[in-house]
Amino acid sequence: MFAEWLIEDNNNETKKKKKKKKKKKKKKKKKKKKKKKKKKKKKKKKKRCSTENTTHNALCLMTATINN
Repeated sequence: MFAEWLIEDNNNETKKKKKKKKKKKKKKKKKKKKKKKKKKKKKKKKKRCSTENTTHNALCLMTATINN
């Protein structure tokens, strides 16, 4: 009886010790980063003053420097 019980117990243990299947890890795909487009700065056109009046010309230059 004791020997039979030992054999049965041993068989049960061997059944339990079966190799576990390894799960394959899925590779994560890397997301591509989108490149940001650089905005071109528009150059401001300088206002040309009329050369007829020197005082007007000076005032125009003053306002142009203040605005910029």
